[in-house]
Amino acid sequence: MRAHHLFLGTLAALLVRAPAAAADGEDLAGLLNETVVTAATQTAEVSHDAPATSTVITSDALLKYGARTVGEALDLLALGTMSGSDLSAFSDLGARGVSIAGSSGEHFLILVNGVRVNDVVNGAASVGRLSGMPIELIDHIEVILGPGSVLYGSNAMLGVISIVTKEAKAFSGARVGIESEIPTSIRPWLGFGQSFELFGSRGEISTEIEYFKQWGPSLYVEPAYGGIDPATNKPYRYTFSPVGTGVWGGADTSTLSQYEESSMLGRARLGKFELTYDALLGKTPTNVVASDFGTEGHSIYRRLLVDLGYAAQLTSVVFLKAHTFVNAGDTNTTFYSSWEPNCPDPSANCRFNSLLESVVEGVEATPSFDWFKNGTLVTLVGAEAERRSGRSVLNDFNAATGAPVLLSYGVFDHKDVAVAAYAQQTWDPVRWLGLNAAGRLDYDPRFNPVFSPRLALRVDPWSGGTLKAIYSHAFRAPSFYESYFSYPLQPTSVGLRPEYEESFEGSIEQRFAGQKILFGAFATHWTDLISYYQFTAQESAQYVANGKAFLPPAYIERNLSSIKNWGFNAAFEGARVSNAFQYGVNLTAALAFQQQPGAAATPLDVSPRVFGNAHVSYDLPGDLPTIALALSAETARPFQGAFTAGYEPIPYSPPQLIIHPTISGPIPAVRGLSYRVTAFYATTDREPYRIGPALSPSAQNTSPSLVPIDRARAVVSLTYEF
Repeated sequence: MRAHHLFLGTLAALLVRAPAAAADGEDLAGLLNETVVTAATQTAEVSHDAPATSTVITSDALLKYGARTVGEALDLLALGTMSGSDLSAFSDLGARGVSIAGSSGEHFLILVNGVRVNDVVNGAASVGRLSGMPIELIDHIEVILGPGSVLYGSNAMLGVISIVTKEAKAFSGARVGIESEIPTSIRPWLGFGQSFELFGSRGEISTEIEYFKQWGPSLYVEPAYGGIDPATNKPYRYTFSPVGTGVWGGADTSTLSQYEESSMLGRARLGKFELTYDALLGKTPTNVVASDFGTEGHSIYRRLLVDLGYAAQLTSVVFLKAHTFVNAGDTNTTFYSSWEPNCPDPSANCRFNSLLESVVEGVEATPSFDWFKNGTLVTLVGAEAERRSGRSVLNDFNAATGAPVLLSYGVFDHKDVAVAAYAQQTWDPVRWLGLNAAGRLDYDPRFNPVFSPRLALRVDPWSGGTLKAIYSHAFRAPSFYESYFSYPLQPTSVGLRPEYEESFEGSIEQRFAGQKILFGAFATHWTDLISYYQFTAQESAQYVANGKAFLPPAYIERNLSSIKNWGFNAAFEGARVSNAFQYGVNLTAALAFQQQPGAAATPLDVSPRVFGNAHVSYDLPGDLPTIALALSAETARPFQGAFTAGYEPIPYSPPQLIIHPTISGPIPAVRGLSYRVTAFYATTDREPYRIGPALSPSAQNTSPSLVPIDRARAVVSLTYEF
């Protein structure tokens, strides 16, 4: 069903009750300003009715505030979310005060036009430069905070990010554009949208192709001191130099800021059928422990996502949605390491190649039953089946000669089938009361079936006011990499279980005269988090004695830790002067503590206790520009590994403020040509993610070397619509 039909249908349902709303004094302008979300329940509803805390970022806001990526849009405009870069192939992504370093966003579920993007091998999905999501084609982004496994299964623990692309009517004709982060990048793009009629059915297509290349800037990397290699009694080597210095970093390098991406995204519709397609080829820098400094280590990532959907009103009561899809991708990582534990030949420099591949083929059917034909009592049921495959191989070569050093380890090649069934019942017995009860059962052959429930209550006790109470469960299945990967120092995990989350949430929202105030509190408990367990010398020797390994292992992935997290979200947004003047503030304050076996609970590293954003814009009349300013801020964050590495005092990053002004508008002298000039400035030049060798504290290593970032840049964009 078309998005605008969903919106009009929802609005019509509301207007059926308009006399009661008018009696309560709720103005029509406030009603029309209501955002519509679908990701929370798979049905269109105004946000204050949805059983979740949500943010909708519109296409107008994306362009107005100069967002370059989905992650940047979340940082500047969404409630409760935060992103960061640890220089992996995927961005780090957190919410409600929980950010798990190195997780690559695997605790968020990413959807494009309702289709899962996360892959099965490592569970990750990107919202950064590797997302392949052209900003110009995005109609809106729905950010649903909190557990979403009840309808979507694995990964939806921190929330669901649903990206919806534009229809042809909003992207009609041909258009081209070019953008540059002067003078470090270039991004040309081409878009096209068209409505048509074929075989007596109405159809449309909207698509965009983009290319992005970034070659700088050169960033300074703080030095790390590895000292003397006890095996050779010489300084460790962290470069291609034949003689090691024991020092990693301590110089400028542009290898950490070299990105390249080509992507195509779009959808086509004919009658009741819709095709979504997404293709991506990307190259990113890597952040591999003990990789040689200044070498061009990189990951090449490919993705192909194709989904064919069907939607039809079968009867006055029954509406059916069904789709079949293929999600295929691979990641080929190359890095160089001369560090002796990685490269056993002290006279060589080693080149490592890692390949991860995944393919998921699936089908899902979701009928819904509107029993009274007015949206007050709706039953939704669904069933899903996926055929999955994933494989891995790791090879080690002499970087100079190409001769093999160690071949075909870290190998797995696994295929299986996973199935799930779910049901949701919504009931609005009276206008001011809404109930939502739902549950999902997932079967994965690697572990016992998982049940994910949700119970939600909504009450509108007074005009414009909404109270919500939500209880929900979520889980993240182990990725294929976590379940099956091994190499000489890391045995294959045995009996790995899913990670679980239990969440309680309550909120109050008040809408008045085109404005909204929201306050919500939450408490979550995470258990069975997967992390590395370090073997003791005795355990390692016993592993070999029992015949489980040829070499004494160093670590293994297990369900080890737990997290307790609680806090609040607050938001205020509104518009004045016929929506020309818009403003908003989002704030989250949270405590998150991680518990490791046999240790005291510690604050969760890389997670801020307070963070948020603010934005304001004004659309000047006629061809005059739109002026906008967005800010994001966060308090100090503990470094990655701050509470386990042994540093004293515990190292924290300083508080950070990012300032993001934008001016945009048409160029009056050239019909169809528009511009956008934006800039950003960050008050710090480091992310709290470790880079380089993981060294213990010493007189020369008082704090770890951290990922450097570009602090300031101007961005210029031109668009021409034919």
